[in-house]
Amino acid sequence: MIKLTPIKTPLLFENAGEIENWKKTFSNHGGLDIETGAFVPLRNVKKMLEESSCAVSFIMDSIAGASEYGSIALCDYSDFKELFAKLKEIGIFLQALAEYGECFWLNERHLHAFFNNLIYDEMDCISYASIANWLEDNAE
Repeated sequence: MIKLTPIKTPLLFENAGEIENWKKTFSNHGGLDIETGAFVPLRNVKKMLEESSCAVSFIMDSIAGASEYGSIALCDYSDFKELFAKLKEIGIFLQALAEYGECFWLNERHLHAFFNNLIYDEMDCISYASIANWLEDNAE
């Protein structure tokens, strides 16, 4: 029998040449600190979305990376709220995430950050739009 080694989809900062872009975005907007593994609440999300076509990926990669590292735990909606500096930032992000739903695939590392931790119904975690809808429906 052949042995397969799964290849996980890289997060933005794991791609060659992207570390400096990640650090710049992090310094302006928070997210995952790739030097320490700490998560700094996201801020200025609207500006980030205007500046970069990779903003949704940056946010989802920050959440996935911090979840894998263990610096955040998404056990309930209040844990998700703590990822943002201001409540208004959440609505801006969720709108962008729902629109990102046009993306034809869901990064497995993004899925694992939410599924079986915060979202337990697989149907609520099959696309970016479904994750955004679940988060909106379960907002406190």
